[in-house]
Amino acid sequence: MILSTRTRTLWSVISVLPVLAFILWDGPTWLTLVLMIIAPLLMAIPHEGLHVLGHRLYGVRARLGQIKSVFGWPTLAVQALEPQSLRSYRLALLLPALVLGLVPLVLGVSLGSRPVLLIGWVGVSMASSDLAVWFHLRHWPGQTLVRDHPGEVGVIRLDA
Repeated sequence: MILSTRTRTLWSVISVLPVLAFILWDGPTWLTLVLMIIAPLLMAIPHEGLHVLGHRLYGVRARLGQIKSVFGWPTLAVQALEPQSLRSYRLALLLPALVLGLVPLVLGVSLGSRPVLLIGWVGVSMASSDLAVWFHLRHWPGQTLVRDHPGEVGVIRLDA
């Protein structure tokens, strides 16, 4: 299962909508604009590190590499080096969205902090391709054996 360029583009657009809505709601302040530029840069390595942690929790070796993004630019990506169950792959896939997206969103709402809320939306936006892969794999059984695709966003099913 490989995400097509159209699917990746659609998920990228969908993921940016909450950030744009936030800017329209809060207004384009200097703080908002600075966070929009700095947050993705500061969150990229922790995002990929959480993927590595998710793989390692299940004893799967992983390494940092790069793939082509939806626009053809090189982007950081973690690649599992061994086959694994889909259950463990899902954890590694969703960990950055949960830690860098959902947690700041909840904290931003509960504390009434707009900058923390924006950081949460940026974290969710950065996980858009992870969420797209999870969405497309959600009907596969957890014991399905998968391996990261070597050059694309997606997985290769090994037990089919």
